[in-house]
Amino acid sequence: MTQCVCPPCHCHESAEKKEVPGEVLDLTNWYVTLPTGEEGHPDTVKNPEILKYTDANFKVNETGDGVVFTGPCDGVTTVNSHYPRSELRETKGKDLAAWSISKGSHEMTFTGCVTNLPVYKPEVVIGQIHDAEDDVLMIKCSGSSIVVMFMGKTVKVADEAYKLGNKYTIKIFAEKGTIAVYYNDMTKPMYTTKAKSSKTDNYFKVGCYTQSNPTKGKAKPGEYGQTVVFAALVKHT
Repeated sequence: MTQCVCPPCHCHESAEKKEVPGEVLDLTNWYVTLPTGEEGHPDTVKNPEILKYTDANFKVNETGDGVVFTGPCDGVTTVNSHYPRSELRETKGKDLAAWSISKGSHEMTFTGCVTNLPVYKPEVVIGQIHDAEDDVLMIKCSGSSIVVMFMGKTVKVADEAYKLGNKYTIKIFAEKGTIAVYYNDMTKPMYTTKAKSSKTDNYFKVGCYTQSNPTKGKAKPGEYGQTVVFAALVKHT
């Protein structure tokens, strides 16, 4: 039998290298909002196009095991936000996901890291529960802290000494009107709260929602927020 004598890690590189985010993450039930397009009407990529899509703000990392989300501070924003995003929004196939916190159970677990923050107002949102009008719960990297925000207010510090590039695993679990957040330790929640909402239009988001722009935060040209997502799994029962 003839043995391969090529240098290590190059023999089958072309066959194994992942080229688009859809080869790293299962994007069947997501669409991505990008920081490009017309102001108030950012570009979105939905199924099935998202499965083979990539660009400068939504791409595979160099090691091929994660998806890089980049939100330039001067990027295009949605009509109801001042801030740019490169962020996945939960769907149900081609339809928008919409569920109630008070009925059934709803879970998103994701592993990732923050790799860059703006100098001015160094904040990025890395995961959310959102409804049709506003965020319900957000996980945000703010400087050297990872914090939990509920209904627009910081309610818990999950990590007070976060360093850029450090991996985290976060689970957001909603059931019977209660939301629980797990940070690295999946055996017990580090924060729980009663949602007190009967809305049926909730959905998960994950990626990079940069919280700085040239006006709010005085970000300079070229500043950006950036995260890497290595895994994102959603379950509903």
